[in-house]
Amino acid sequence: MTSDHRTALATALGLIISFALGFAGQWAVTEGVWQAWHLLPGLLIAAGVAVLARALRRILILEGEDRKAYLRIVKLFSVGVWLTLGGFTSTVLVEAGRQWFVGPSDREIMRQFAKPQGAERTIDVLRVPKEAAALIVYADTSGATRTEVVTLVKTNQGWIEKERKTSTVTVTAPARN
Repeated sequence: MTSDHRTALATALGLIISFALGFAGQWAVTEGVWQAWHLLPGLLIAAGVAVLARALRRILILEGEDRKAYLRIVKLFSVGVWLTLGGFTSTVLVEAGRQWFVGPSDREIMRQFAKPQGAERTIDVLRVPKEAAALIVYADTSGATRTEVVTLVKTNQGWIEKERKTSTVTVTAPARN
């Protein structure tokens, strides 16, 4: 083992650890409710990062050109990479399963189905198997408050809008004497 090998492994470890932590941080702040099925990807990523950090520590304190120690660190590196890759893969599978079985998140409903100008927020989303309904409240250009109930249904092509009901509420100030 030369210092070039050691430097290359330390660089690879640092890059993979930083990518994994960045991914985990971004995933942790995404909108939505954490469910039990998120536990497996989270644990795999955490275990992978822990193993990679241990390998990085070992490569940084390694003195001399001990080939056996270097090969043990490379094996540790491989285990960490496989654990982290398993976490990434299971995250993708969990999110794809969520899309398939649970349906779109509130943000996705707003982006895809709440088209009116000035739409501010989704008040509530009710989900039942293969259907979802969103209550959307917004102010139109005249200042009236509008509410919409958008019913979505799941088809082979994905989620589509089944029905949209709109109502308007106009609030007027009482006349002054």
